[in-house]
Amino acid sequence: MPLRKVKKTIVDGAVLVAHYGADFGDVNVSSSTYTKWGHTVTLTPQFEDSHLEIVFTGTVYQTNNAPAGGRYGNAKFVVNGQDEYFLRGIIGANMNLSGDHTHQNQTFGENNGRQNWRYYGTGSSLYMSHIHSPRSINKQEIEVYTSVDSSGFTMACASGYITIAEISGDGYNRT
Repeated sequence: MPLRKVKKTIVDGAVLVAHYGADFGDVNVSSSTYTKWGHTVTLTPQFEDSHLEIVFTGTVYQTNNAPAGGRYGNAKFVVNGQDEYFLRGIIGANMNLSGDHTHQNQTFGENNGRQNWRYYGTGSSLYMSHIHSPRSINKQEIEVYTSVDSSGFTMACASGYITIAEISGDGYNRT
């Protein structure tokens, strides 16, 4: 197949100017203080009317028992030191669950026993998408942070990957 030249193409007044992707790897988080996942991505828009479409994907899972009840794990985008987008409760957790199992064991005089169990390794996929409008051609610093809601609980964050697309023009995001 012959190679084709890739060029800027206007579609309804919008132009895909640049596209950036990076592997953010893995991080373990066990504190309610936000921890940076990956590195800082620095991007300088070429046009003042550009929008940055930021998309982040990854996997999160618990590595030990979570405290009983609730949701645990948070993630956020930080652009130029400002919190831009939050996800809370990215892992649901409940350490002890009560089963409906009942039994009778006449030999030992046991009736209607209740069985409790614990589970480990509960996880979730993570997808965050955000449109940032810098309205300038100044350098933009984009970071991803994550935390847990309770100390003593460890969340493994794996396979982080970010893509950022600069889209310019008046026709962006028209339906």
